[in-house]
Amino acid sequence: MIDYIHENFIYDNWYSDKAFTRTADERFKSKVLDGCSNYALVAVTLFRALGIPASMVLTANVDWMLAYRENNLLIPTEHVFIEAYLEDRWCLVDPTYRIVFTDYDPASRDYPRREHFCLRAKDYWESGITDVSKLNEIMGTGTSPVLREVPPDKTAR
Repeated sequence: MIDYIHENFIYDNWYSDKAFTRTADERFKSKVLDGCSNYALVAVTLFRALGIPASMVLTANVDWMLAYRENNLLIPTEHVFIEAYLEDRWCLVDPTYRIVFTDYDPASRDYPRREHFCLRAKDYWESGITDVSKLNEIMGTGTSPVLREVPPDKTAR
């Protein structure tokens, strides 16, 4: 399914300022994705259409969180994964990079590439993210619990 996305959609970051504003239906019609948020939205929609339980997981980069404590003007660095129930267990799916992590622990707050759990939701709108500025507000103002939970060990994965 992840290959289907990469074979049938094009990547164009020209529209990245429109992230979180377009619905899955709009993404399927345009066949244009502009970042991990769109790859995740399309993937979670496909999983659900096939009857596979799935949700989106927004993470924040640990290095960004540590730097943000020193400079709160930094733009949030985040990534979006998918949790999907595959083969009788929850797996972590990164539709942007075409990776399925089968050894996934849904209770863990640490994710690949030094990402840290921020929020889990059906989609962005359920979590209150309606555009890039709202994401920046949620992540940057500290209203996200992730900023209060920066892992003390900088070597966390």
